[in-house]
Amino acid sequence: MIIGGYLMSILILNRTPISMTPYAKYLKQLSEPLLLLTNDEFEHEYSADDYSYIESFQNYDNNGQIYARAIEIYQQIPFRSILAIAEVDILRAAELRNYLGLPGQSLQSATAFRDKVVMKQLAKQHRILVPPFSRITRPAELLQFIRTYGYPVVMKPAIGVGSKDTYAIFNDRELETLLMQGLPANYMVESFVNGDLYHVDGVVADGKLVFCCASKYLHQPLQYSRMGYLGSYLLDQQNPLYQRLLTQTAHLLASFPTPTNTTFHAEWFYTPDDQIILCEIASRTGGGKIIEMIEAAYHIQMVQAFLQPQCQINMPFDQILNTPHKLAGWVKIPPKPGKFISAPTPILLPWVRDFQLLAEPGKEYHHPNGIGSYIASFVVDGATEQEVFEKLIYIAHWFNDHSQWAS
Repeated sequence: MIIGGYLMSILILNRTPISMTPYAKYLKQLSEPLLLLTNDEFEHEYSADDYSYIESFQNYDNNGQIYARAIEIYQQIPFRSILAIAEVDILRAAELRNYLGLPGQSLQSATAFRDKVVMKQLAKQHRILVPPFSRITRPAELLQFIRTYGYPVVMKPAIGVGSKDTYAIFNDRELETLLMQGLPANYMVESFVNGDLYHVDGVVADGKLVFCCASKYLHQPLQYSRMGYLGSYLLDQQNPLYQRLLTQTAHLLASFPTPTNTTFHAEWFYTPDDQIILCEIASRTGGGKIIEMIEAAYHIQMVQAFLQPQCQINMPFDQILNTPHKLAGWVKIPPKPGKFISAPTPILLPWVRDFQLLAEPGKEYHHPNGIGSYIASFVVDGATEQEVFEKLIYIAHWFNDHSQWAS
């Protein structure tokens, strides 16, 4: 695109491997140069044939030099759009847009979707149920919260990713341990919600909700390490909760400064007393193997749906079926503390749509810090919720029971 006599480009902030984010594949219709600022871990995967400029950064999640380089590059090769698909890049991209006066998700919007305290304050203002919560800056604030609401409580980073550094406090002994270690910076506390956890994923294009589906987690992500797996499966549209979850999510999106073009991932608790309570929402595509699960069931590629509308590439959303071809689910396996020896020989069952093994024989592993760490994953399909659920549990236990570790 040429604006004011200048050929404009697209800036991409990238934290992920090319298997997750093949930008050149989805943006090949564009004539503009693609500029890639990337996590150094994955620089070698992105070809210079596809990008006019590539620069890598160590300590990607916290490297402030990314801001400086983006601004310097803009002076030489102006870009009209900034693409940021990873959670850690949402605020970074919004701050750059604000500084450079570029369109796209605003800083106000990014803050509402990234800062969990701001998020829940806004949701509460619009009469969306949230658990009791508070930003924590001093020990006295945490003590007062527990005095008011009791145990258990959940401590998490206000701007966090994938349950990383998130933990529950059940009693005075665990509280004492935390206080002795010192409170981490920029944390929040909220009451633990007893209930099942669901997620709703979808696409907003040109300001309209064009795709939406609901799923149920096998268990709460806080139990990832203890249970030995984490996953979810799509709800049948006849499930009584299906439409309620979609309606709540649509209300939430309408209440928030939702970007004109985005994917989203909302998480909801469903309690024994029939309440639907917001856990959190993100203006990005869901993690885990949610992308692969949705593609297997609905034949829509969520990364493509995130990227193309932001670059004014038309996607045929009117042709998307909101009824799945099949139900599907995913499960991933966390590492154990010790040396990984071997995985079981893969079983090529017809209902296993995707299998990924990341564990390396002879490598030492530790307990995962958050749900982003895993050594294997599966995507399965089936005709009913119960069938998919049973397949996920079976395949998770099969892998854990037949993998070999040395302590």
